[in-house]
Amino acid sequence: TTVNAKAKNEESPVDVDKMIERNSNTLTGEMYNQFKTDVTHVGDTVEFTLTADVPIIEAHEEVQSYVLTDEISAGFTLPETFTVADITITDSKDQTYTLGKDYTAVLKTGATTDNDNGYAYANTVIITFTKSGRENIETLAHDTYGNQEVYVSYVAEVNENAVVGTDGNHNRVKLDLAAAGSGNIETGWKHVTEYIFTMEGTKTFDGNPNAGNAEHVRFKLYLDANCTKGVVLTGDDGEYTYNGTSTPGEATEISLSDASKFSVKGVPVYNETTNTSDNVYQATLYLKETATAAGYNKLAKVIPITLTAIQDVNEAYDGRLSEGKVNEVNATLNVNKDGITFTVNNTSGFQLPFTGGMGIWMFVVGGILVIAFGIFYYRR
Repeated sequence: TTVNAKAKNEESPVDVDKMIERNSNTLTGEMYNQFKTDVTHVGDTVEFTLTADVPIIEAHEEVQSYVLTDEISAGFTLPETFTVADITITDSKDQTYTLGKDYTAVLKTGATTDNDNGYAYANTVIITFTKSGRENIETLAHDTYGNQEVYVSYVAEVNENAVVGTDGNHNRVKLDLAAAGSGNIETGWKHVTEYIFTMEGTKTFDGNPNAGNAEHVRFKLYLDANCTKGVVLTGDDGEYTYNGTSTPGEATEISLSDASKFSVKGVPVYNETTNTSDNVYQATLYLKETATAAGYNKLAKVIPITLTAIQDVNEAYDGRLSEGKVNEVNATLNVNKDGITFTVNNTSGFQLPFTGGMGIWMFVVGGILVIAFGIFYYRR
């Protein structure tokens, strides 16, 4: 007689992992540029990948259950009802799994907390494999070549609830399964983190804040120096949140708070390598002043604002900036180094009259007098 003894408390023979597909704004399912951390911005779409092991079982044995539980922070918006545009599942044998037939993906709302570190999660995605889906998994489980894995890719949008700075926006996943008549096997949680940043400007007039003058000031923000890709914002009275871009140039108008300030949360620091040897990842935005107080000179040029995220030798982020530049001069990093503060100054003084305005008449009269004097002098 052959007896197969399966210890209930043995270490899990399977594992699960979660990764961020860096630079992906669509559902690619390609899994070639994956990291545990990333930087993003409000309004961006992020692709996550779950990789779950499949246990090796005998040819006559079955997989009784296979469930992935994925907990998401409040900073991400997920579809209330998943479609094939939101999620895709394959495996290491290139089998595809059909939503609604081979598995279900259900979004459940409700806060949960990680007791080990205090991270909070607002939503849970539960991916449950049906009988037909488990039959696909069994074809992997019956092989003995190793590396039997299931791959889940899905997308989520970064929203206005995303947390700025080093606390980050955390997500975690675990796998529960039962196979070959064993009891339930549960893996530990695996985590990934997305970070966002902020910037704050103060308006001065001849070097001093002035609430009365500040109420007349307006700005717009762009992603290019030619001001063709306008930044869309939500909010008002100096408090704004990044919400994508519009082409051509339909930028949201920025007004100031009573304290002569404005801030923009969730500004982009794109994953575009400008110097791969130094791991420098940065983005530049362009601030344009569109109106200012009477008697002061409106800025003639756009202001380039560059944010650079800290990245270590392993290409990991920690939610801090290494530097920020305004007009190519170092700006002040805030206390947590998750944003920059800077000042935009208007100066008073001589201003040329507008063409066609009342100011032109003194030049017209002066010119007539000069011509008349010349004629008088000539005749004499």
